[in-house]
Amino acid sequence: MNSTHLDLRVGVDFGTTYTGVSWNAVKEKQNKINIITEWPGAPKHHNKVPTVLAKDESGENTRWGFLCKDLADDKKWKLFKLLLDPVFFEKRKNDVKRAKNNGHGPWIPETIDDVYILVDRYLSQVYIYISNKIPELIKNHHDFSQALKDKTWASMKVEFIFSTPTTWEASVSQWFRRLVSKAGFGGEDDHSVILGLTEAEAAAVFTCQSATDCEIRNNNILLSIDAGGGTTDIAFVRKANDYFTLEEIRPVTGIGVGSTKIDNEFAQLIEARINQNPTVRSHLPKDFALKASQSQDFQNWKHNFGSEDWNLFSKCSTRVAEAKEYTNDRFRIEKGELFFTSAELKSCFDKTLKEIKEHIQTALQECTEARNSR
Repeated sequence: MNSTHLDLRVGVDFGTTYTGVSWNAVKEKQNKINIITEWPGAPKHHNKVPTVLAKDESGENTRWGFLCKDLADDKKWKLFKLLLDPVFFEKRKNDVKRAKNNGHGPWIPETIDDVYILVDRYLSQVYIYISNKIPELIKNHHDFSQALKDKTWASMKVEFIFSTPTTWEASVSQWFRRLVSKAGFGGEDDHSVILGLTEAEAAAVFTCQSATDCEIRNNNILLSIDAGGGTTDIAFVRKANDYFTLEEIRPVTGIGVGSTKIDNEFAQLIEARINQNPTVRSHLPKDFALKASQSQDFQNWKHNFGSEDWNLFSKCSTRVAEAKEYTNDRFRIEKGELFFTSAELKSCFDKTLKEIKEHIQTALQECTEARNSR
């Protein structure tokens, strides 16, 4: 859709762990990029909403995002974006089978079609919410024109732009495009959907446009590193003539390493501890290590790692449902509270960051060699 005919451009970052939505009124004087920060169930403003969906709920009663915060881990779906890739889906199913979990772990649906249903249900909730929230924000903001305020959501000319991981094959992107449409995006006559920039390119453009603490000059080249939940993508961006254009110094690339690898490393750490103390296994719930890595307590510790207050803590802990009465000093669990040190958590970060660092170093080297050969 020609941008001169647009009323709104809406960007959707459907992430592995969190989803964000930005929008701007293209023709308005107040056409800066706005971030949706109010989400159902959130006690305060957040730039993103958790990519989480309650199990066994549908329709108007579906709980999603922050509305799932009080649900037990085995009562909600998480990380389902990763499973859109059929290769990854089969790998996860095989991993679970090898772990003797009857073929399905806490967050592995039965089939790839079930994954599509989850994505559709989640994105439908996002669409329903923003289709009401954005018009509300426009009507309540004095800087927008009366002409725009008088329009209904259906009558606005809206373009939705979805970023996609660089690791996705074309067939995965095509399926995702169908699911986006099925969820309601582009469903009105004057609405359209495009799969636009890769996630790394989108991150680079947004960074350039919102940079306030440094000057980005014409012809400067930036390396954008988008470290997400499931992947880390990188892109090179060159600023030219006061507009942000993308120069393919090196094809945009990504690796299947993100924050969920930290979860996996922690699960392996706990599984190794179980193997060192095999008698504890019969006292623990099935998938204990995996559930510990997905517990809200562990996620909070992970998100706070490296913060100003982090050095105040040398010992961390998390609780897992069904293990609340169990105590074993050697295993470091007391009445269901599993203890681990900050050094152990750091080791999970170190292994993940090592892979990301190697990817960045390779990209920089290839970029330098390509420019020197000109």
